[in-house]
Amino acid sequence: VFVFPTATLDSNLPILYAAAITVVDVVAWFAVVRITGPVFFSQLNYFIVLSGFGWGYLLNDEHHSFYVWIATAFAFAGLAIFTRGAKSHEARADAPAAAQ
Repeated sequence: VFVFPTATLDSNLPILYAAAITVVDVVAWFAVVRITGPVFFSQLNYFIVLSGFGWGYLLNDEHHSFYVWIATAFAFAGLAIFTRGAKSHEARADAPAAAQ
C-alpha cells in the first residue's frame, strides 16, 4: 500500500506561489479586456502566431511550407477586412452624434 508522504510547508510553497501568480494573471487579464475591449484584445492572438513563427525559426530552426505562409496571409487579410469594416461602422455610428 502506497502512503503519500506528509506535506510540509517547503513542499507546498511552490504550489501556493503558482496559485498566487495565476490569480494575479487572471485579474490582470480581465482588467486589460475591460479597458481595451474584447475585439481589440482578441486581435493579439494574431501576433502570438507570428511570435510563434519567429521563435520557432530562431530557437528551433523551423522552416514552414509555402502553404503555411499562404494560410497566414489569408488570416491577416481577413483581419484587415474585419478591422476596416469595424472602423467604418464606428464612423457611421459616430456621424449622427456629431451632427447634433
